[in-house]
Amino acid sequence: VRGRNATGGSINVISKRPELGVTSGGLKIGAGNHDFTTAEGVLNLPIGETFALRAALFDEERSSYTSKGYPKSLFDAEGPGALDNQAARLSMLWEPNDKFSAFVMLDKVTERGTGDPGLFAERGLSAGYDIKDLHDPFKQYFRTQGKTTNDIEGIAGTFTYHFNDAVSGEFNTSYRKYDFYNRNASREWQLGPVY
Repeated sequence: VRGRNATGGSINVISKRPELGVTSGGLKIGAGNHDFTTAEGVLNLPIGETFALRAALFDEERSSYTSKGYPKSLFDAEGPGALDNQAARLSMLWEPNDKFSAFVMLDKVTERGTGDPGLFAERGLSAGYDIKDLHDPFKQYFRTQGKTTNDIEGIAGTFTYHFNDAVSGEFNTSYRKYDFYNRNASREWQLGPVY
């Protein structure tokens, strides 16, 4: 258990470290509706016998799945749920001998989009409409465009020295910067879907 608030368990995600003496890589791409595209790439590159680099890149973009109920001449805004996300990670491993190893990782994440305040159906339901009977439940009234800006970057290092087979010392250090802004799309009295 990790900490007093982890009574339900926790997930520890450990990024793959660079591998010495191995050149490898991979690429995964995808596409979907609402102009969705995604790409992931990774490259492991050894430099000499004691040093290796590993780079990973990620890109994800999608248009909003929500269309605006107002005429375009009234409010020209993209609906909630649009994505424009990128991430990059560079890892370095140096093992000059059997006793010492140095692992350093730099990462940066940039998330952009139009926010995701959810879809509102309360007024439609209270007026006697059933969501499944609506022509397009994703056509909703909103006046202004939402905005999400999320920037995360950091560096982490792990330095290990093995004194012998039974005793080793490890020094861990890291720095992380996090900047987040979110503004939901403005709606008029939470009108919700067009009905």
